[in-house]
Amino acid sequence: MDSPRQGTLGALLTTPISVTTLDVGDRKCPLCHELYVEPVHQNKSNDTEKEWPVSITIAAQWSGLKRCCGHIFGRRCLEKHLQASGAWRNKCPICRDVWFDNTAANEDTTPHEQLQAETHYQARVTRPLRRSLRIASRAMVRRRTRGTPLGEDQRYASTGIQRARIVGSDFMQQLLRALEVNNGSDEVNGTLEEVEQKLGALYDGNK
Repeated sequence: MDSPRQGTLGALLTTPISVTTLDVGDRKCPLCHELYVEPVHQNKSNDTEKEWPVSITIAAQWSGLKRCCGHIFGRRCLEKHLQASGAWRNKCPICRDVWFDNTAANEDTTPHEQLQAETHYQARVTRPLRRSLRIASRAMVRRRTRGTPLGEDQRYASTGIQRARIVGSDFMQQLLRALEVNNGSDEVNGTLEEVEQKLGALYDGNK
């Protein structure tokens, strides 16, 4: 595999969460406070503005993959988080788990701007995120206990791919082919184990 160009990040794979699995008082995004709706097919153009809960499942970079924290918040807020500037955009806004290397992505942002952005962001979301952390912990326990794959269907799962702002096109093409993603789609079908096996084969083939 050729060396990726500077700034290459990759993709985050997210799992849609059914609103019915959340307590009534926990059915809104901790970042924007908008009420969640049930996850819908991402290719429906009239649903692009709807906010449904997702958890961060896997981060796939050219350098490798990792299981992520699984914390839950709205998918639109996740997109905004990834597209924002600042040193925190590559981390979970709840626990600061590092999803991907962010060094090259922040070359156009000064240290002072990064500090200002992170301080403002942290002050705005700290309180609601404490609650979301509790919600995510309960949801993660339920998923582990039931052995639930990505999504609600027990055979197939719909896992959205959230692209980071700077992406190496060659790697992304290989990633989408390995996960058998249809053109124009951001959905991956399969259990968590199946997705990891496909990604493992991709990385093994590029050693």
